Amino acid sequence: MTPAVGAAVRSAAATMAVVLGALVTTLLLGQVTDVPAQASVLAVVLSLMLGRTAERGLHVGLETAAEVVVVSVAASGVAWLLLHARSLGEALLVVGLSIGILARRWSGVVRRAGRVVALPFLALLVTPVPVVAGGGSTGDLFVWSTVAALVAIAWAALTARFRSVDVAAERPPRAGRRRIDTPTRMAVQMFVGLAVALVVGRLLFDDRWAWCVLSAYVVASGNRGRGDVAHKAGLRVVGAVSGTVLATVGVLHVPPGERSTLVVLFVVMAVALVLRHWSYAFWAAGMTAMLSLLHAYYGSFGQSGAEQLRERMVGVLLGSAIGLAAAWWVLPVRTRDVFRARVADCLRAINDQDGSFPDALAALDQLAPTLRAGARSHPRARAQLAAVRALHELDQPPGGAVRRDVGRIRRSMVGRDDPAAEDLAPGLRPVLVALRP
Repeated sequence: MTPAVGAAVRSAAATMAVVLGALVTTLLLGQVTDVPAQASVLAVVLSLMLGRTAERGLHVGLETAAEVVVVSVAASGVAWLLLHARSLGEALLVVGLSIGILARRWSGVVRRAGRVVALPFLALLVTPVPVVAGGGSTGDLFVWSTVAALVAIAWAALTARFRSVDVAAERPPRAGRRRIDTPTRMAVQMFVGLAVALVVGRLLFDDRWAWCVLSAYVVASGNRGRGDVAHKAGLRVVGAVSGTVLATVGVLHVPPGERSTLVVLFVVMAVALVLRHWSYAFWAAGMTAMLSLLHAYYGSFGQSGAEQLRERMVGVLLGSAIGLAAAWWVLPVRTRDVFRARVADCLRAINDQDGSFPDALAALDQLAPTLRAGARSHPRARAQLAAVRALHELDQPPGGAVRRDVGRIRRSMVGRDDPAAEDLAPGLRPVLVALRP
């Protein structure tokens, strides 16, 4: 087993431990009290998302626990509104999924809270409507949402000690030269995209608009520029269509409530968690397959298999197109600007020698899949990819000559120097070329 495969398997195993631990806990609670089905679903979905977020360095402590519980109760309130004041509930769902992005404008507790705000609302979005509409009083809804959140947090915290995640030091957001900063742009894009997807979903699918809205969210979330969103939209469509077709066709003749459906769901989850390290398309396929299986287990609005499949395909395609259009035309963030900002972070880390270069380089590497896709036809993407490779090959710590040349490149980015490529160390020439207009 190669190191990359081993790391993927260990990461998937840690996340599955959180998920299965949360599920078993709610089942054991069901032996002593009446646990509503939506509590188990919420605990599983939250634990999956917390496990995934922990891989990116989220510290699951008391602060995170308080934030997730508060937001889970708020999301439960939105769930109640979706049943009793539909338009208001839908509006608050869109706000809840967008507000976390805006929090990136700040640092400290606000920024950290923004990382978990969307999780309970996403859990609400992927939970089948029949489960949300299950029996129980309004008070039970809020009590059990709190219990589900605490169960998920407890398991995420318990397994966090077995994860080898290097948490980068938090840096205050950099002031940009644009009048509207990048987090605000992305938050507006998300709000507009989700609002349009929800309206279109309601008009075409009535109560079954979740596929359209979820697709718009997934395509636009983690926006690293228009090229990244376009690349992700393509992977989302390919993966989601494949996962939905396989899962929907596979359970056409399986009655609701069949336990084997849940077994298949967790197997799909584990496989998707491993394969996502190689392509986002695998994760998109796994997520949509899991959602199809969850709907099949709880019943899917009495539709035939052909109706389900057709509706879900249309929802995925429309939602992806809406998310892409919002990112492309509503206060767009250019991939070139994201690339320049992340290269600037790498260059600053080289000059400052403060130990942050690996984190800055890892952030730049997030653009690599998009750059590789674009390199087939765009010279600029090929130059940017060459710059990423060059930064990986630099000796660490760099010599004095390299640091001097890095300083020249940084000054050229703000118009205070204009070095020729021949004047720089060979390893830095691709970086200068990629940064030029």
